[in-house]
Amino acid sequence: MTKDNQSIDTTLPTVGVAVLGASLAIYGAVQAILDASALDVPIVLRLGDRYSVIAIGSIWELGLFGGLLAILLVINVLLVWQLERRDWLWGKVVALLTLIMGALLFWAFQGMIAVN
Repeated sequence: MTKDNQSIDTTLPTVGVAVLGASLAIYGAVQAILDASALDVPIVLRLGDRYSVIAIGSIWELGLFGGLLAILLVINVLLVWQLERRDWLWGKVVALLTLIMGALLFWAFQGMIAVN
């Protein structure tokens, strides 16, 4: 056997980190949409300083935000997969940033749930 046949695909753990971040954010978005769908009042989408309301919207706008978020995170996961195959450093950096972004977006959706 040649050495090429024995190579192991090492992109899976790094892509897994990016998928974890993406799924965390998408879970937060779905949870926020499901919790807000029972409300008949406008949904607070963004708070400013000292709890002043900056943006209110409907369930449609919250769903649109979640859909755009899902598209962005799928692009990030594909980018991590391609970068990891070409350069070991940048794939890991983008995967870590995707995980951090996913955690922060999950936190933002939990804040929306708490305010509403």
